[in-house]
Amino acid sequence: VYDVKPKILTPIQQSCLEALSKQVSHLMELDLSMLKVNEHIAEIEQQNQKIKNATTKLLAAWDSSSSYHLLIGKSLEVLAFNKQTLYFIKQIWGKDISIGDPIQNIGDIDVIKKFIENFYKALAGETIRHEELINYPGSDYSLWWDITYAPAFDQESNIIGVSFNAVDINDRKLNEEKINAQNKRLINIAQIQSHEYRAPVSAILGLMQLIKEDDYE
Repeated sequence: VYDVKPKILTPIQQSCLEALSKQVSHLMELDLSMLKVNEHIAEIEQQNQKIKNATTKLLAAWDSSSSYHLLIGKSLEVLAFNKQTLYFIKQIWGKDISIGDPIQNIGDIDVIKKFIENFYKALAGETIRHEELINYPGSDYSLWWDITYAPAFDQESNIIGVSFNAVDINDRKLNEEKINAQNKRLINIAQIQSHEYRAPVSAILGLMQLIKEDDYE
């Protein structure tokens, strides 16, 4: 093909050159495709890293929360939980909790029965929030909770389970009870004092009325 003088290619040479040019073209296209693939892979890796970082931050916030979080699937299986929930269940019932465990096997029958009733209401789309005093049989614990059951959705807005959130409000409730008791005592004291002062005042008013009737100067 190459020479110091122009020549005429033979049919075989032309055929070989054409085949070679096609291979070179294919290789260049392949290199371009591989470059695009590598760029796409790099983008995916960056997105995965961002998702990983966001997930790590979310889990850190979840675990550092003072609230108790539990995500339950449609079949009453445990999908996720934070450390507070793990420690509490271990402390109260002496049980470990793992992903996939049936919620029925975790706690006391009466407590779980109420949980399941509210679970199905939330699974139907209703958000339930209430304050409740829960007694834990077999332990010395009796705690006030601010409890929320809410439907959990996926990216397509389909309900995938129920999000359970519990906040310990026992100290707040005990303080409220103390304040209410103090208010009742104050009201009783005020009523007693009012009754004690009412009699002498009434007597004085009565004497003044008698004096006025007798035209006393």
